[in-house]
Amino acid sequence: MNRRFDNAWPTLDIMVGASVWGLVWYPMRMLAATGLTGTLASASTSVAACLFMLAWQRRSIRTIMWHWLLVALGLAAGVTSIGFTWGAIHGQVMRVLLFYLTPAWTALVFALHPARPPDPRRRGVLTALARGRGDHAVVP
Repeated sequence: MNRRFDNAWPTLDIMVGASVWGLVWYPMRMLAATGLTGTLASASTSVAACLFMLAWQRRSIRTIMWHWLLVALGLAAGVTSIGFTWGAIHGQVMRVLLFYLTPAWTALVFALHPARPPDPRRRGVLTALARGRGDHAVVP
């Protein structure tokens, strides 16, 4: 990989993450305008995505060895997704953890990347975030 672009990866990660969030919330706003609650809108978009993938990958799905744990995993993922959405809409703590601490999560995930072990500068950022000084930390 070209060393010239190493410093561009964190910026690109943040831009892609922001774009994905923007693309996800646009249909949610449209569904909210029709009168659907956030939880029901999230459930309906998840069901639509699941049905789309089932139709698109029907040949691949036939090769899966079915087990009751696969169904349990799918149900657990659905319940946690609904809980996440409900918490983001109705809970102050979740809103803080998701949106206000996004730089902290970005720095933490980037520091755990196996190809880029944390150097002293990144360790300093992580220390600042752990001490609650995330508003002063700049993701390197």
